Amino acid sequence: MPALPTSAEVAAFAGWAGDAATEARAAAHIQVVAAAAKAYTRGIGVNGSDWDAGLVAVITLATARLLNNPDGDQQLTRTQGPFTESRTATPFTSWSLVELSILNDLRRRTNRPVGG
Repeated sequence: MPALPTSAEVAAFAGWAGDAATEARAAAHIQVVAAAAKAYTRGIGVNGSDWDAGLVAVITLATARLLNNPDGDQQLTRTQGPFTESRTATPFTSWSLVELSILNDLRRRTNRPVGG
């Protein structure tokens, strides 16, 4: 079982490889997202410092989404010279469907075997 992703791995996945500021933000977000994922699965898939590969993928994906929009702004504007770009962004409010499919596979439910 793999360990948690590093901040450098998450930053590279998000397209900001080598950016020290992004890696610093990722380091803080990884711990929060990992705690949320562990709580959602009620600890299933975590054995000390070893994490299920699916959980590592969820943590990487969710942390990368947080890096894209760390303030949770819904309207993002960027200006460079005489040009301005505006776009609507969805803040991190919950797990994505892909993340939920992985998390729900690990989460213990009544009368349902784990992983099945």
